[in-house]
Amino acid sequence: MRLLVFDTSFSACSVAVISTSETTSCRSVPSALGLQGESHSGSVLASSYEPMETGQAIRLIPMIEEVMSRASVSFGDLDGLATSPGPGTFTGVRIAVATARALALSTRLPVFEFSSLALLAAKAQQTLGPTGADHVLAATMDARRDAIYIQLFENAKNPPLTKPQLLTPTRAIGLVSSPTIVVGTGAAAFQKAADTRHRPVRMQQKDLQPDATYATGIHMEAVNSLRPLYLRPPDAKPQTGKSIPRVSQ
Repeated sequence: MRLLVFDTSFSACSVAVISTSETTSCRSVPSALGLQGESHSGSVLASSYEPMETGQAIRLIPMIEEVMSRASVSFGDLDGLATSPGPGTFTGVRIAVATARALALSTRLPVFEFSSLALLAAKAQQTLGPTGADHVLAATMDARRDAIYIQLFENAKNPPLTKPQLLTPTRAIGLVSSPTIVVGTGAAAFQKAADTRHRPVRMQQKDLQPDATYATGIHMEAVNSLRPLYLRPPDAKPQTGKSIPRVSQ
């Protein structure tokens, strides 16, 4: 099964075309895909990863075209689309969700979703190797305002141990009850809180960003309607009491 995978959740833009061992036709049974809760081996046919604070909206579509060209596939060769609806920045999440919706509408391909933190965990697991064995993996990203996004994994290929959450580092430490490796841009704050409470936490790869290159085998779920995962309310709110009354005719 071939999937086009992309992510713009945080400070990077990444795209991959992956091939998994799943053989079920997702066009015929989009609600019963084998990717749900199962581990699959697979390969990356082509991928691209670019760090960037802004500009994902401009870069994503050209990157998709480039990666699909290098993988020698068209949309007719794909079995599905996969992206992360969050957590992430408001702009990054909107870009990915809007692109997935538009492509799904035009191609009629089924859509899969995954946590952006699952991508982070998968990348960490592959790069850490035996170092991460027998440890819970805490995938974290800096959410600013003394908060982090966090999700715990035993293995990124399996359903996560927790849902993605937005917590202060001090509250996030309450999730830890066994030896844990923490990765991502929220790792330093998490480690500091863990040291204060003498929790068994070890920090690795504190600059890690989600990367679609590592989507092979991560836990995904088929969705009928892709919705953004906003864990924080928007900063901008409609003004009240500022409107000019309409003149009656």
